[in-house]
Amino acid sequence: MLKPSSIELRQLISDLNNLIYNNTDKIEYKIFDKALKKIEYKLYRQQEDMKYAWTKREQEFYTSTTWKVGNLILYIPKKIKSIVSNKKG
Repeated sequence: MLKPSSIELRQLISDLNNLIYNNTDKIEYKIFDKALKKIEYKLYRQQEDMKYAWTKREQEFYTSTTWKVGNLILYIPKKIKSIVSNKKG
């Protein structure tokens, strides 16, 4: 329940709403449903913003000088390991 998907959360709240109101024509249901949609949208936007931030951060990491120098230094040891692994298999 700590990290339910949007669908699971919506179903849980919908089930609760049905228990309380049991009629989708009531104004309370419509207000509740509208509020729920706003919350879902905010959660979706936050998730998308986090994905974008992570992707941007990852791109910065792989284009950094430190990453490039590290890859250059480890190039020969990685090749040796790859050759040794292929001979064993």
